[in-house]
Amino acid sequence: MVIDFNYTKTIRSFNITGYEHYPIHGTLESDIIFGWGNDKDEDYIEIKDLKDDNFLTNFKTHHYLKNNYYQLIHHSLIRIKEKFNIHILGHSLGLTDKSLLKEIFESDNCERIYLYLRSDQYNSEPLVSKQIDVENEYTKLTMAISRIIDDQMARIKVVNMQYSNYFPKNPN
Repeated sequence: MVIDFNYTKTIRSFNITGYEHYPIHGTLESDIIFGWGNDKDEDYIEIKDLKDDNFLTNFKTHHYLKNNYYQLIHHSLIRIKEKFNIHILGHSLGLTDKSLLKEIFESDNCERIYLYLRSDQYNSEPLVSKQIDVENEYTKLTMAISRIIDDQMARIKVVNMQYSNYFPKNPN
């Protein structure tokens, strides 16, 4: 299964078969879902309590109900009792997707979270500088995860940097 938070055809450009593709935020060719996806945030709760629907239009919670991707993801990953690993490529792990990511990461079935790093963003000279950039990127992602799940769970589930891989090269 691939949960695709990107609107473009990046994942499909790899021509990989045999997986379910869920473009949770839509695609360039269909309804794109923009907005805030942290329905536990205090600001969201306050806005909801205002009882003015106009203020709720840009929250993902309501847009996820326009297609069945959220329910399929929830059923496949959370309700079914199969263990799974998560591989994160290119997602900032920002709070705009916190509610969905939290459900997935905190699932008892989620065993490991692999963070893929971008090698194409760093200069190859000097090598030490590149390593520092990679370490900073990894640390930034782990800090973002700590805003989604508690630190103890993150220490258990997130794969150490030494075992992290780089993004695969796009064949196109």
